Amino acid sequence: MQKNPLVLILLGCISVILCVFFVGLHRNKDDVLQVVFLDVGQGDSILITTVTGKQILIDGGAYPDVDVSISRYMPFYDRSIDVVIATHPDLDHIGGLTTVLKRYTVSLFMYSGLHSGISAYQQLTQTLIRSDITIVTAEAGQTMYLDDDTYMEVLSPHSSVSASDANEKSVVVRLVYGTSSVLLTGDASKFNEYDMVSVYKNNLESDILKLGHHGSKTSSSSLFLDAIKPQHAIVSASCDNRFGHPNEDVIERLVKRGINILNTCTEGDIVFESNGESWVLKK
Repeated sequence: MQKNPLVLILLGCISVILCVFFVGLHRNKDDVLQVVFLDVGQGDSILITTVTGKQILIDGGAYPDVDVSISRYMPFYDRSIDVVIATHPDLDHIGGLTTVLKRYTVSLFMYSGLHSGISAYQQLTQTLIRSDITIVTAEAGQTMYLDDDTYMEVLSPHSSVSASDANEKSVVVRLVYGTSSVLLTGDASKFNEYDMVSVYKNNLESDILKLGHHGSKTSSSSLFLDAIKPQHAIVSASCDNRFGHPNEDVIERLVKRGINILNTCTEGDIVFESNGESWVLKK
């Protein structure tokens, strides 16, 4: 049966309207980039959403229910994440990533190149093997362009660095949107910090710093803090954890420099939004 041309035109118009509607929904309001430091207890998980709606998840905490936390910051119809980064294979960073890979369509998976024998990592590996996700080994010098004025650069690890400690091979990335920036360090140690300062010198300055290793004494050296000059420092840790995170000496160094300290233990999810020039703390 031949369709009425007016019906075809009407259907075409509806399709265009729906496309524009969903693109509009996917685009962040007021052209803001959002960074959410998820409260996953003793662990790390960070969700980034760019102005055009691209999503990057860095680490997935220790537990498989991280997808519940993620869903609070994604539209109900959005079942994809563009990039997932596992900074290193410790449980408190990769425990929830298998769930994420199963419940969302992921385009690219980046990791440190290190492997682990823990069951959570084995499950993650098997899930990746059964998928068609592109897998990339992180290496200092790589740059990922997300939007016209948004990119993410890998600062560590260097391929030449051989480390028995998984923390020293943590993936460290610096996210830049316009003139605003945030440095995300995984569990990188003072060794990595010295290396980054030596290589990048004054190019490390960032408005927000996710403290290495949950604020442990193994990270956040004076040298590193002075190179970054952050306005805000984020501690991603559980309350009364058995590791003593964040370390008192680290807190003292931050206070001495007038850096605002935020802890997921007391704040819950920590949400920052940037218009490309400055950051606003939403909660």
